[in-house]
Amino acid sequence: MADSFSQKHSGRAMLADYNQGIGDSWVKAITEIVTNSHQNYHQYWKELGFDNKKEKPQILIIANPDKEIFTVIDEGTGIAGDMTELAKLVEEYSQFLEQSHTSKGRSSFGRGMSDVLFRKGVYKNQILAHKNGKCLAAIAEWQGDKMSRKPIFTQDKTLSDDAIKSMIPEHGTQILFNWNSKNNIEKRKFPSKKEMLDSLQKYYELKTVFNDPEIDVHLYYLDSKDPVPKKLTFVNFQKNADQIGKTLSEIPLPIDGKYDIRIISAKMFKTKNAILNQDEGEQRTGGLFIQGEHGQIYDLTLFGEEKNYRDASLRMIGEVILSEDAKRYMDDFYTEQGVTILKRTREGFDQKYSFYKELKKKLSPWIVGILESESQDSGTTQSEQFKEAIKRLNEIGKELLESKNLEIGDEGNEETDTPTPPKLPDTIAFSPESPGIEQAVSCKIFLKINCEKIKPGTKILYKIQGVDSAHFDVKWETDRVPLPNKENLAKIPIFIKCNEMNATAEIVAETVKKNGEKTGEKFCFLKCVEEKDPPEDPLKEYLQFVPNHTEVETNIDKQVILWAHQILEPGTKVSVEFTCETHDYEPPITFENDGRQKIEHGTHKFEVEVPDTPLEPNAYRKIPIIFTGTDEGIRGKITADVDDERIIPTICQIEIKSNSEPEGGGLLSGWEVTISQYPKYAWYQPKNTKVLINVGVPFVRKVLGQNQLEAEARCAKLQESQVFVAQTILDIFFDELVSKMYETRKLVFDLQDPDYRETHEAMVYEKQKLMNEYGNEILEIFAPNIRTKAQGGKVKQFNFKKENLEFSLWDLDMQENAIPPISFNELQEFRGNPANLSVVHFEIKGQVFEVGVYAFEGDKFVCCLHDYDKDGKYKVVMQEIERFKQIFKPAKNIPKEITLDEPVYSLVKISKWIGQANKRISMSPISFDQFTMIPDKLELNHSNLLLESSSNWLSKEGEPLIQYAKHISIFKNKKNDQLKDNLVCFVSKMNTRQMAKMFVRTKIIPAFADYNKLVKHFVNVTIQCENSNCTESATGTDEILTRFGSEMINGMPHPKKNCKHCS
Repeated sequence: MADSFSQKHSGRAMLADYNQGIGDSWVKAITEIVTNSHQNYHQYWKELGFDNKKEKPQILIIANPDKEIFTVIDEGTGIAGDMTELAKLVEEYSQFLEQSHTSKGRSSFGRGMSDVLFRKGVYKNQILAHKNGKCLAAIAEWQGDKMSRKPIFTQDKTLSDDAIKSMIPEHGTQILFNWNSKNNIEKRKFPSKKEMLDSLQKYYELKTVFNDPEIDVHLYYLDSKDPVPKKLTFVNFQKNADQIGKTLSEIPLPIDGKYDIRIISAKMFKTKNAILNQDEGEQRTGGLFIQGEHGQIYDLTLFGEEKNYRDASLRMIGEVILSEDAKRYMDDFYTEQGVTILKRTREGFDQKYSFYKELKKKLSPWIVGILESESQDSGTTQSEQFKEAIKRLNEIGKELLESKNLEIGDEGNEETDTPTPPKLPDTIAFSPESPGIEQAVSCKIFLKINCEKIKPGTKILYKIQGVDSAHFDVKWETDRVPLPNKENLAKIPIFIKCNEMNATAEIVAETVKKNGEKTGEKFCFLKCVEEKDPPEDPLKEYLQFVPNHTEVETNIDKQVILWAHQILEPGTKVSVEFTCETHDYEPPITFENDGRQKIEHGTHKFEVEVPDTPLEPNAYRKIPIIFTGTDEGIRGKITADVDDERIIPTICQIEIKSNSEPEGGGLLSGWEVTISQYPKYAWYQPKNTKVLINVGVPFVRKVLGQNQLEAEARCAKLQESQVFVAQTILDIFFDELVSKMYETRKLVFDLQDPDYRETHEAMVYEKQKLMNEYGNEILEIFAPNIRTKAQGGKVKQFNFKKENLEFSLWDLDMQENAIPPISFNELQEFRGNPANLSVVHFEIKGQVFEVGVYAFEGDKFVCCLHDYDKDGKYKVVMQEIERFKQIFKPAKNIPKEITLDEPVYSLVKISKWIGQANKRISMSPISFDQFTMIPDKLELNHSNLLLESSSNWLSKEGEPLIQYAKHISIFKNKKNDQLKDNLVCFVSKMNTRQMAKMFVRTKIIPAFADYNKLVKHFVNVTIQCENSNCTESATGTDEILTRFGSEMINGMPHPKKNCKHCS
């Protein structure tokens, strides 16, 4: 028996790779293992003796956030008893296995477990199994050098049989796989317990597994608390829904005459309260479950019809049952054709095959009929885009208004409510350093930076650590030092949210001082605490809930406090009743106080006792009432009472918030036209939370018309009207938002005794900062694909003072799979390859041109002149620039001084006027010491680093967008580098605009500057060829350049002595 074997690809899996199926989804990875176990249980139910056991068989999912490991354990047959048996099952990737690839099973690809184990090339994952008395321990990892790496299963001899049997006593399998997000191997962070519960219990492929009454699936989350198993149940939105439309039954699908493929039944339901997610992807909760006769889930879809009936579709859910032969046909098609009817990415049906097309053909008319009857408008109107934008604005407002500023207590004077002078930290410091993060509340702290010692734009390294770190959602506004205030203090907001009571973690930050020294790590200690207590206002009753209304997201153990006065002695019985307003039976909510009993009806009662604990300072004792809702949209009330005539019953209203809230709620519900003599053109109306736009103002009437109907009609057709309404709503909304943030002290200015003007200017600045941050995103929703002379959004200015050149520039739409021009054939590695093309439009007085950036596979980019005005002022120059290209590509070695995210580099070559009649401009690389030749001054600091000094090359936070190094620094083998002293520039691969700007800076600006000198010098000059046998002459710039050519001598232009024929 071999100790190891490599996995081979079968013929039908040639084009697939391990990462394609699972991608970056831990949900799909867990699903693959869990569904395999579930199928194994049912396939061998009798052999495993489950009928004779009192307890249900279990599947355990164990999540270890500290070590970032997932483990799935089952009680099935065991995958294999030794390496030989394992090899028969998995040695050939994607092979057909008769015992598992059945018409009654889920397996389709023969790849699931292998995709989980081998999806990344850096992990050592593990299989443990106990089968028929034999034990197996195997490691799954990639082995070999870069050119010969193979996926290898190796026997793990470090574990004895007794050790394996202690983990798997009778029979079963344990799969362990890693998810290392702390070292950036994974794009998605290791999930919190809430995220796991939310995602797994709503993932459509797990519907049959979690709904199975014969098998339990439990989640153990290993944080700092003692792990308590959580039984996973599928969030069944269909339960609280009414059927709409007729039921379809026994509809044949004429795909292949050899198979009896039918729609056995199809039903649609409309939810009463829940708003469903109809976006494609693993977060989708709405649509039709396309499933097999034996419970296999293939897809969750409305076949694209939701795009045309957006509002109506938000409550649509249903199921379509396909005959057993549908699964048999899919398996045979895969085996014979080598392609899958289901997407390799496990995201439902591949739409290009006849199976999907026939299914859609039969079901779409039925779906459209239902949606049509539920919809007022069968098409996506312009108002839908406006609703989407208003929804996004409410999300922004909610985040900013609901974030508690935990710094206020440190910086404010409680008596005067005025800020004290801001204190400069020694280098950097968190404020506060040990905040209590209130459960399920977005809180805001700050990182303070002393800009006397640290330069704006310097990168800050953050990390969050601790056993409970996965429970904390931490977002920092920027990882670069922003511009400071007058006192040289810069502040970075950090938003933190945690749903797990008593969870702890710490944030660590570090940066570099101006002198190159590190600041050392600075720490911020986090703890999740209950909402602020004792209550701010005196309690009025002997028994009282505080707060008396609370909203919470799904799968959070939410605590509300029932305050009991000292007249209620310890041990007093308190009757608690929950009344659900949204579910008549089986509301998906449980209470910890009654042992998490399943609630059968809309009303549920239990008792608690007044605890024998010391009185709080307010002479009350606290009784925590803890509840958890698993379904969105639940509303109800908790009533507490005591059999004592002095006690008045107290009520707490509770709501489990929907993650897909409709557009109307929040700070802004919409906009409407009004006609008023009031001189303001628009204002916010708090009563109905709308922006009113006044067509009584002449310039508004010119854009929108006389009334609401005209305004909506113009917005449906004219982008001028769309943009005007969008800009107006943004202006008024952010004005109102900043005012509310200031009133509620979510926004505090670092000003000492400010007068009215200073306060006003500070508020205007904050408003414009919000406009700058969110304006483009909102405008794209209000008015997508804006088309003017050039399209694409913000116009930027681009100035070169020394050369006296000023440009306007903006981005055009990106083109996918663009074919590069024929001139690319000279670049062999890019010849014939399509690329994504980003185009930047430039305008300067007298000349319009565009620079294209072609993004090829492998993070390689080619910049070139894309188009230009052939009659422009600089047409002579543009004809020469047209043949130049600049290539950016990944470096073999990234110098330590380069701090850009995912940088690519290019050799810096500067254009130079050489004046030959047939070749006016040349391109030459420059050395590091020749950096002064680059337009827009660079500075050399004491560490011999080149730094940008112009805002053209810095972000709004002051961070560098271009960085420099010597060519020798990017190669590990530096001995043979002939270009070692040449200058190279780095730019982030995500920033194609900067690549285009760098092309202009080094290729076009020097040429334009030289050309301007020529024009100025030759404008009234006439020259004669010095060859006595030649009569050629020229007057003015164009004739001189065309017939003679020119050269630069000591920076000044001189015409060539002989014409191009005599030369």
